Amino acid sequence: MFSADDVVTLVEVLQRKQIAYWIAGGWGIDALVRRITREHHDLDLHIDVDRIADVTSFLSERGYAKTIDEAPVRIAMTHPSGTWSTFFHCESTLPVLGTPRCSMAVAG
Repeated sequence: MFSADDVVTLVEVLQRKQIAYWIAGGWGIDALVRRITREHHDLDLHIDVDRIADVTSFLSERGYAKTIDEAPVRIAMTHPSGTWSTFFHCESTLPVLGTPRCSMAVAG
């Protein structure tokens, strides 16, 4: 399960590193309604494509390893505990509000 504490930890890191992000999916809905509506198994984020290396570096420092590297289309990272996997679905040619974005889902 991907907990609220997991979301807060990752968001704090993104903010500290000044990485623009947008929360989507189930956690995005929960943020809008200001309550947890269900158990979550992932976190859907949109981040700047140019900052993928920063995010993968942060996750690598915490024990994640790349299990799939199809950059810039997709990068999958898995934690040795087997409890977390991180998937980045990058679309470097798709502009959102004039800025290239990368969509990232973190599963737990």
